[in-house]
Amino acid sequence: MKKFTGGLRWGEKGFFSQKNVSFPMASLWVDPSEVVLKVPTLEFRIPREKILKTGIKKRILYKGIVIEHVAEDVPPIIVFWTRDAEEIVGQL
Repeated sequence: MKKFTGGLRWGEKGFFSQKNVSFPMASLWVDPSEVVLKVPTLEFRIPREKILKTGIKKRILYKGIVIEHVAEDVPPIIVFWTRDAEEIVGQL
């Protein structure tokens, strides 16, 4: 299991219904069976078979890993902000 540090945005569709924590308050673990995202008060687990697609959203200093999924207990919007985007997408 490999750990990455970054920021996280999660929530429902619509900007004002989303929450955000900045770098370095979020962690992402890539495991053969699941992806685990943690912030100080929450943890999201997405089984690999529930991940539909991943992509990269570019910003000035960071890139965001967009995870499209069908996990029922995880918010539909998940973006993990990091400087290790290419490495993470390669592992996903």
